[in-house]
Amino acid sequence: MVVVKMSEYWSRKYTEPRTVYCQQHNQTVLAISSNGDVFQTCSADIVVIAGVLKNANQWAQLQYLRTADQVWVHTTEESSFNTRRVCPGFEMNYIRFNLTVSYHPKADISTPYAKFSQFQPSLKRKPPTSRSFFAQKSKLIIWISSHCFTKMWLRKHFAYDLAKLIHVDMYGKCGQFQCKLGNPSCADIFKQYKFILALENSCCEGYITEKFWNALAFFNAIPVVVGAPKSDYERLAPNNSFIHADDFGSIKELAEYILKVSQNKELYDSYFQWKQYGTIKRNRIDDMLAFTDQGICKLMNYLASRRLIQKETTFDPYGPDWFGGCFPCGEKAWLRKYVPLNVTELIYRPH
Repeated sequence: MVVVKMSEYWSRKYTEPRTVYCQQHNQTVLAISSNGDVFQTCSADIVVIAGVLKNANQWAQLQYLRTADQVWVHTTEESSFNTRRVCPGFEMNYIRFNLTVSYHPKADISTPYAKFSQFQPSLKRKPPTSRSFFAQKSKLIIWISSHCFTKMWLRKHFAYDLAKLIHVDMYGKCGQFQCKLGNPSCADIFKQYKFILALENSCCEGYITEKFWNALAFFNAIPVVVGAPKSDYERLAPNNSFIHADDFGSIKELAEYILKVSQNKELYDSYFQWKQYGTIKRNRIDDMLAFTDQGICKLMNYLASRRLIQKETTFDPYGPDWFGGCFPCGEKAWLRKYVPLNVTELIYRPH
């Protein structure tokens, strides 16, 4: 296996060739990172493309060197909007992948960031008699972010506009407070908030990241979301566990509803009834990508079961399931105002 390109984080972690043993099918895989050197793919059985290639010439070289029985794998944990160059440009749409590995629900190997898993009927928990999440909270709402500039929509503007209507504490480079997520004392601070702004950097199908799941699983807070369509949240998340901005006619209505819930113990605690019926099962990033040790064995298992050699994936990166699955954030006009005018030019829409 040759991994043609990875992000800087992963390329530091996997700089040296390594051997991965997959027990289920008694297979050993030699994984090599080419760091963009396409000529290392010549003898590879599997080629994983996980990062941005420099230009169209590299894609053309890869395709020229491709052997008939080589399996090409597309993999990413980022949104399609932010990883457009992990695929060849539309003018080179004759280049096809054999399979995809990502969070996307229509990927060949689909591993979302997390999902709600119901308890077995015999394990259903009885409602706690005295525990109230409302009683554990002393602060209103928090936004945690250090990526202040987002191309797809004006996320920071949204947070600041909401802060004009209700009190929002902001942590990270985009706000006034500094506290790292991995710090236990910071986690204790974040758990004091009734709500967490879970604002994705892109509004794309299936793209629901740890921003949302951390609120539910770790901080026992209600996430207030802008991101994927509401139907995607309903598919993966517990029922009545979040507030979707698109349900409101204005940011003022959203702010008023947040205040209403924050002041009503019964209404607030109703957002946590799901905890009686199931739990959040998270996937680590290592489980979501095709070039990690776990990802390689998932890939080997999939290939063994499907025998995908020379079979193209049904996942079309140029169609509605990938590039075309990103849309200006929200259906309501007030949310659309946070979308820069040039964004529609960056989103591929098939005709």
